[in-house]
Amino acid sequence: MSPAHSDDVTAPPSILGLDHVAFRLADMEGAAKWFERTLGLRDAFPGMWNGVPKMLLSETGTPDLGSGFALFPRDDAGSDSVFSHAAFRVRPEDMDAWRQWLHHQGVDFVEQDHDIAQSIYFEGPDGVRLELTAYQPDSRNKSND
Repeated sequence: MSPAHSDDVTAPPSILGLDHVAFRLADMEGAAKWFERTLGLRDAFPGMWNGVPKMLLSETGTPDLGSGFALFPRDDAGSDSVFSHAAFRVRPEDMDAWRQWLHHQGVDFVEQDHDIAQSIYFEGPDGVRLELTAYQPDSRNKSND
């Protein structure tokens, strides 16, 4: 989905930082325990999305601060790569500007509503999968529902 073209787009909106790097792993639960034990990452949204992905962030429950990994189970039919995508955190109020910017750059994208966040997915050079994600202001409270 792409918005209407705008000629006044001269620079990309800001990126707040790296949100997560996503991996597809043979033993997602074992890997989660390793990252928790070794790096001190914590499940930021326990119970969300039926446990997939498992979001292990450096600051539990504070998506506006921490960064980390999103763990998915490995699909045997997929590629040999464990890398899935890299996600950058952006402000919710910048999502429209990002849509406009990507459209202006000729980048095709798809969007997904994750309940606690809105995401835009697209490909970079050599097919590198990228995501721009914006957490909703009340996302910290939803993980405990």
